Amino acid sequence: MRPPLFFNATHYLLCALLCCALPARAGVLSALKTEPEEKWVEDMVNELPPYPTPSSLLPFVVQRSSKYSYRSDQRSLSIGKDGVVRFVLAIEGSGAGPQVSYAGIHCQTKQWKTYAIGTGANAWRRLSKPAWEAIEKKSLENYREEMYETYFCSGGAPRGDEKVLLSNLRQPPSKKVYR
Repeated sequence: MRPPLFFNATHYLLCALLCCALPARAGVLSALKTEPEEKWVEDMVNELPPYPTPSSLLPFVVQRSSKYSYRSDQRSLSIGKDGVVRFVLAIEGSGAGPQVSYAGIHCQTKQWKTYAIGTGANAWRRLSKPAWEAIEKKSLENYREEMYETYFCSGGAPRGDEKVLLSNLRQPPSKKVYR
């Protein structure tokens, strides 16, 4: 049995309306997106912080490490207008003096950059071409991942202002486990 002619005409009319309406709706949606996304621009690091003194270094725990001790210079911790958390880090192993660096973490992209390293003469040597590197779980000694996840970043942004981040170094926030 054949469907009535009215059904076929209604069906075709509905298809024609949908074909016209979908491109028009897409045009309206694209017209709403008139603001271009702002491209992230990193702040210039023109000045390095003062070289750390033993009294300014705050020890913090890296859960996955037992070989090294980690300390951050509380005077150097800052959050730039670009959202980068910058700090001095001192890592000390058995028998050697501390390896000191001035670094930054970009929470939004989960990246790390070292701007300068300490010399044996308690001075900075600026890196000529510092580059952003992805923070990945590479080994049990991955302090970068720990600093990103536990102390400095949450949800792609700093966990708070400098006071909050220093407080996190003193007493790490508990990691919530969702089940």
